Amino acid sequence: MSHSLGVQIWCPNNITTSIDKGSPMATVTWDHPEIIVGLNQTNLTVSRTPGDVFPVGSTVIEYVVYGPSSQLITGCNFTITVYGELVI
Repeated sequence: MSHSLGVQIWCPNNITTSIDKGSPMATVTWDHPEIIVGLNQTNLTVSRTPGDVFPVGSTVIEYVVYGPSSQLITGCNFTITVYGELVI
């Protein structure tokens, strides 16, 4: 996704995975988005970070780029889907 202020961001593709062995959750990693910034000052926020643990179901991960005056410039998102059933 690109913006007129010269910022471009590309999020990872959606991720589908199964729960970790012996756990009702999954530890999921990904590469941070590729970002090209044409501004001197920008701030990046993210809803979750690589290596976080996710429950069964779908979670949207959102990256947002703000400008020097805290104005929203652009962002991207992708979905992590975790499936499985804990077997004891």
